[in-house]
Amino acid sequence: MASAEDFTARFYDDGTKWSDIIIKYGDYQIHAHKAILAQQSGYFLRAFSSSLPVSSSLIIDLGDDDDPELLEWILQYLYCHGTAYAYFLDSKNSATPISMEQLVNLYELADKYDIVWLRNRIDLAFCKSGSLDLLEDSGQHSAFVDCIAKVCGPHSHQAADRALQRTVMRLCQQNCQTLFRDQKFLKLYSEGKLFDAEQATKLGMFLGKQLFATDDTDSLYDGESETLSIRSFVANAREKFSLFNNVRFSDLTITLGDGQKIFSHKVILASDSTYFQDMFERFPSMDNIDLSAEENSAAAIAYVKDFYTGDGSSDAGCSMSCYADMHMLAKKHGREDFAAYYQERFYDILTEEDPFDDKYIANLTKYRGPHNFKYSESSLPEMVFEQVLNRVQFSQWRCEYPPESFGTGLGEGTIFNAKFAGRFAKEMFSSFVEELQLNHG
Repeated sequence: MASAEDFTARFYDDGTKWSDIIIKYGDYQIHAHKAILAQQSGYFLRAFSSSLPVSSSLIIDLGDDDDPELLEWILQYLYCHGTAYAYFLDSKNSATPISMEQLVNLYELADKYDIVWLRNRIDLAFCKSGSLDLLEDSGQHSAFVDCIAKVCGPHSHQAADRALQRTVMRLCQQNCQTLFRDQKFLKLYSEGKLFDAEQATKLGMFLGKQLFATDDTDSLYDGESETLSIRSFVANAREKFSLFNNVRFSDLTITLGDGQKIFSHKVILASDSTYFQDMFERFPSMDNIDLSAEENSAAAIAYVKDFYTGDGSSDAGCSMSCYADMHMLAKKHGREDFAAYYQERFYDILTEEDPFDDKYIANLTKYRGPHNFKYSESSLPEMVFEQVLNRVQFSQWRCEYPPESFGTGLGEGTIFNAKFAGRFAKEMFSSFVEELQLNHG
């Protein structure tokens, strides 16, 4: 099955589909989508939302100042596609390696176009590449030294986000003995070409502490460094500028059962679902999706929101029934990644030690009761049955029996449908026989 990233990448190769903007740079142009660009790039969000003529123009011209190859990598990255995307997804097996110099140049573009997750990835990749380069005992670290001047030098690009500069300085501090054995570093350092006044002062203070062997010799940047969680590097995360329920660039509304409407974007839904791709291709003029048949509007809202966050976890406070309904929606729309996540969250809540009381029993009958068929084609009823069976057997072992209403419901046939009632009776009989054999063996 194609991944969500594969779906999004198709819109770069076939950009005319639902395209609402043309991006020009140098001698090149691509058909793009405001919703995809604006969700990930503060630059494009501001351009498309301003009161300037560019916001309503069908063409945005980025000029010819940027390296066209690297700018293409940037634009492709926004579509989960291309050289940079493949490299950051798996740098060890990437078909095209990216040098430290290219990483620095990419960072400058990511800073210019305000793409926060790409900046984070570049910073992490540079840290790894620089560390490996400095581990080599060759006495020659030309590639890293050249990057020092480019990032920290007196004529360096002044990035709005200085994370990469902090990373370079931290590597210099941690590897100062290695660098001071490098002839190129010594030459450029003595000529004042590696560091601007601020960075030179910080490095000098650090070296002074080293010289006088004080206890406080930690990097001066340790307190400034950002903690980057694994979640920050989810490949298709689009969390910085969410357009969820945002009328800007919306070409679709979603109607819910309680009359609520969600402003949505075809390209966002189609990026993550072949179901929606096929629907919009069959009905190109469609401007509304009716989800009014869904009883749980909260589940439908959280589900649609996850198309915009891209990580399947928009609402950590969802109930078990909410995750059940989200699971069914994801299965219906071919989002197997979301469906699996929702099922895991459903199971996590299911297995929490809630009291075995009437409320618990009533809640569980939704999934395997005699008159409830909503979830019958999913794996959820089986999960619920196994959990209930385990709890009953464990309660019997501890001589803590379920409430009387559970036995009454079993007798009246309101707890399980015929299939699960038969299985439950068989399991209970087997347990009874096993206990007799143990006691009278």
